[in-house]
Amino acid sequence: MVSSLKNKNTKILKDPILDFLPRGETNFVILGTMASYVAREIDGTVNNNSFYYHDGRNRFWGVLSYLLTGKEISFRSISEKKDFLNKYGVALANLVSTIEVDSAVGTSSDRVLFKAFGDGKLEFKKASPEMISLIRQKPVFFTCYRKPKIDTLLDGYNEFNKIFDERIVNRITFLHSPTRRGHQHIAEKWRDIIRMSYPSLLGL
Repeated sequence: MVSSLKNKNTKILKDPILDFLPRGETNFVILGTMASYVAREIDGTVNNNSFYYHDGRNRFWGVLSYLLTGKEISFRSISEKKDFLNKYGVALANLVSTIEVDSAVGTSSDRVLFKAFGDGKLEFKKASPEMISLIRQKPVFFTCYRKPKIDTLLDGYNEFNKIFDERIVNRITFLHSPTRRGHQHIAEKWRDIIRMSYPSLLGL
């Protein structure tokens, strides 16, 4: 658990972004780890109104739009992103709420998260009841290659929120990270993986 009295040589990084629940029917859920500092930054200031994958260097939105529409969409605002998620029934959530890190650390990369978790300086997000219900009932995807430390974070999130009695990783389909290569290339990889587990899902 993150201490409320941090060491002077450390700082607290927080992810204030709430679970996104689309209006109407939800078709699937995408989980991530924690919003990066850049993704939480608007006009140079960390803002509680930031949104998922706000980092312009992250290709998530290009990949997701290509996956669902066959073309890349350039979203100009958070409201446009939310409209897109509502239209296609996509729910989003992150695992981690807060970490305590060395003051020199400027990002909440997975490597930083793993260290904070190992040091007992990480807090998981409290999922909303609606998100817990969706995770139990809908296809769930994770935007990262599967590896043991990611499994550990997922297990911690699952235990903290009491979602499943079994390991949550047994219910998750892992997708390629959207931060590398082109939108179309990654979207096609996602499509191939999703069709193997949920053949009718992309016929929405």
